[in-house]
Amino acid sequence: MAERDDDDLSIEIATTDKYRARSKSVAALTAAAAGALAAGLALNPALVSFPFATRVFGMATVILLVLATGAFVVGSVLHARSTRGRAAGRAINRLIRPWEALFSSQGEWPTPDEYRSSIESVQRQIMRATDIGMWLATGAIVSVVAALISMLLLNEQREALEVKLADTSTAMLLCPSLPAVFEASARSVELQSTDGHLTFVVVGELCDPALAVQTVELSVARTDVVMIRPATK
Repeated sequence: MAERDDDDLSIEIATTDKYRARSKSVAALTAAAAGALAAGLALNPALVSFPFATRVFGMATVILLVLATGAFVVGSVLHARSTRGRAAGRAINRLIRPWEALFSSQGEWPTPDEYRSSIESVQRQIMRATDIGMWLATGAIVSVVAALISMLLLNEQREALEVKLADTSTAMLLCPSLPAVFEASARSVELQSTDGHLTFVVVGELCDPALAVQTVELSVARTDVVMIRPATK
């Protein structure tokens, strides 16, 4: 009977090691994803041209992945430790040292039953940490999807503007009939970007009366824009 108990205990220990290894593997994946996304956000020179909502969702994704990595790391190193402390002390330890599963021991060394109970406690807490990490990782996936959707939807928002260009602008040379100040529209994200050019859309008749029912795109250097302000209604 004792031999069977030893076999069962060995199986429980192997199962615990398997849970730790799985948590460690997922921790590496989420850490790599968080690092790659954070580097992409930090090094992307066009980040400021993204809609504000996209940037918020992007940062939220990084934060969720970092938290998920922390939860998986806790699961990968979680171990048991015997203590003679009171239940209140064990509760505090659970907050400040979440990688330890404390169990009460009556003697200097845990009995076989206490040892078995500690292994089961470790397994439960590893699974709990893994569940938390998976929920956080799922939140990160939802956040990155929201970032992509917001980028697609908000990237096309346009603003009505009053614009004045320098006389030497290529747009003035190609469209000499443009008034000194004309109405145009431009994408909001392009106005917020640091790109050297802006694309304005104007009514076609400003360039050619034959294009009265059409629109014309004018790509101009940002340095050629003398004045730009919201169009008055």
